[in-house]
Amino acid sequence: MPDTDETATGGALAGGRQAAVRLILTYVGDDVQVVAQRRLTHVLPPTDPLEFAERSTGFRVEVRSADGRLRYVRLMRDPRRQTLEVPPEDAAGTFQQADVARPRGTFAVLVPDLEGPHDVVVVDRTAAPGTLQLRSDELARFALRQDGPAAPFAAPAAPMSACNRVRRTTKIVNSGPDAHRWNVVILAEGYRSDELDSFGTRARELADHLLRTPPFDQLADAINVHRIDVESCESGADHPGGCDDGVEVDTYFDATFCGSEDWPERLLVVDTSKVIAVLEHEVAHWDVGLVIVNTPVRGGSGDDLIPVASAGSGFDVALHEIGHSAFGLADEYDYKFGPDDDRDFGVPDRRRYDGPEPQEPNLTVSTIRSESKWTHLIPRGSELPTTEKADCERSDWGDGSPVPAGTVGLFEGAGYHRCGLYRPEFNCKMRMSRAPFCAVCSEHIRTTLWPFLEPVVVPDVVGMREAAAMTALEEASLEGRVGRRRLSDRPQGEVILQLPRAERRVFKGTTVTINVSLGERDPIEQSRVPNVVGMSNETATAALHAEGFTTSLAFGESSRPFGEVIGQQPNGGARVPPGSNVHLVASRGVGDIK
Repeated sequence: MPDTDETATGGALAGGRQAAVRLILTYVGDDVQVVAQRRLTHVLPPTDPLEFAERSTGFRVEVRSADGRLRYVRLMRDPRRQTLEVPPEDAAGTFQQADVARPRGTFAVLVPDLEGPHDVVVVDRTAAPGTLQLRSDELARFALRQDGPAAPFAAPAAPMSACNRVRRTTKIVNSGPDAHRWNVVILAEGYRSDELDSFGTRARELADHLLRTPPFDQLADAINVHRIDVESCESGADHPGGCDDGVEVDTYFDATFCGSEDWPERLLVVDTSKVIAVLEHEVAHWDVGLVIVNTPVRGGSGDDLIPVASAGSGFDVALHEIGHSAFGLADEYDYKFGPDDDRDFGVPDRRRYDGPEPQEPNLTVSTIRSESKWTHLIPRGSELPTTEKADCERSDWGDGSPVPAGTVGLFEGAGYHRCGLYRPEFNCKMRMSRAPFCAVCSEHIRTTLWPFLEPVVVPDVVGMREAAAMTALEEASLEGRVGRRRLSDRPQGEVILQLPRAERRVFKGTTVTINVSLGERDPIEQSRVPNVVGMSNETATAALHAEGFTTSLAFGESSRPFGEVIGQQPNGGARVPPGSNVHLVASRGVGDIK
């Protein structure tokens, strides 16, 4: 095993690590039980918003103190959930849904091991269709104490035959000790001994693709990737009779397409209890496991922390599934087929969502700007909702985007529903696997993985020349940005202020803003004021600050879009003393401001 456990002592540890417990849980229907717990030190993702968790639907694992106070919550996909998604037949196609009964299974979750007695509670919050009344179903509650015994999950059972076995574990991307990093583990399924080299190539290509894909490309130092060569006696996966040709093969994780006559053909699943057993034995600090099944048939599924993809599926399908499993992101597509379509696999009517706010960070029911989960990313003056459905009887698959790519707003049609739910951008990897992650999903991924980056100390650049300061920040793995240039008794070009200040501990890639002196100029010397009328007030303010001016802002009545600059004083082109104030007047817009 690549890394050994460190002693868990409780509380925050150096480098963002802390005492944690990995819980292995099984369920039979709604009966959830803990079958194993493992103490280790590991970086934990930040808690999901505690207040939001109390007022949203969804499946979650909570940690509560002895007095009942909510301390940590992990929002998850319900492992018992009926609906799994099935990859399209080709890269340009749409996902499908399958209502799949999962009466029993195994799942895992990592929670903080807090000092003193505390409870772990598994909760499912639901609401009846057409109501906003939430109901909390407590599926399990059990006490955790730091002095309590650890019950490790059983090592892999004896192989079914001599050729079904775990051969080796290799760290193919090594960014640091496993306890400090986010660990992706790629496992082989349906590969014979003589085919494991091809699995190794596929795993390496997948790791490279992950680290090239934004926002993971900015977080590469936070990520380790492991590969587990699992040998199977035979190649491929089962194709049970009744929905295919009835072929069964002898493989380690029992991969199977279809599974029953009610399942779609490309739904590909594995025995997750066997996968978790191998993960626990081989990579103690695993965060997400991805099973690659040796078959050219496109297929897969997204479920808990063990997404599955066939070797014939594109890498973007695997990243889409990781978006679900590791980050709790929702599907952003609406349902393509109607309720009476013979391809709906029993999915209920998905025309209009009429429930409360969903838990996922990239879905919302609210069209009010101030209530949006991603209001800080929506440009001022943009129309909300950005798009609405005139007809809930039809999907908008195949429609072109009415706004430029990357525009953040509120686009109707998401979470399998055509109306009533909104997504952040017209396209995103959570809607169409070949698209990039949208800004909201990217921000959530960064927030989750930033704690796995080693913190750096901000250097003291005050007093340096601008070029030298920018070089010092770059060498510290920080992003330098000039905020303002202003008159000062310091020499021209010298840094006179920085934020964050020196000696602060921040994550790599953090932006450090510096202000630079314009020096003491002759009062006769004049500066030309840029013309910023027509710009947004944010863009205009930034442009004026870059030229060393200060700004003030007021709003006036106008038919121009909200926030657009409709006047300035002094006017553009005027010559004034350096550092003068430019007063901007921006439009209030017309109609209600949301």
